[in-house]
Amino acid sequence: MEIIDPLRMIFGFAFTIALLLGAWLAVRRFAPGMVQATTKKKNLAITEALQLDTRRRLVTIQDHDQEHLILLGASGETVLQTRPAKKTEETDSEPA
Repeated sequence: MEIIDPLRMIFGFAFTIALLLGAWLAVRRFAPGMVQATTKKKNLAITEALQLDTRRRLVTIQDHDQEHLILLGASGETVLQTRPAKKTEETDSEPA
C-alpha cells in the first residue's frame, strides 16, 4: 500500500497535465482567435507616462515615425503636440 499511493498521485498529476495540454491544443486548433501567437512588430507604443495629479496624466505615444503628447483626464483626451519620433539605437545602427 505504501508504494501505490505515491504512484496514484504521480499518475493523477500526469493525467491532469495531459488534460490541460489537450485543452490548450484544442483551443489553438478550433478557436485560434483566443490564443494569439503573433510575432509581427507592434506599430503603437507608450514610450513615457507622467502622472500630473489624481485625475490627469501626460502620455507620450509613438506611432510609426510620429510621437504624440497626449493629456488624459476625467473630461477627455487632448493631443498637445505631434512631432517626428526620435531615432532609437536600433534604427541608428545599420548592418555593416
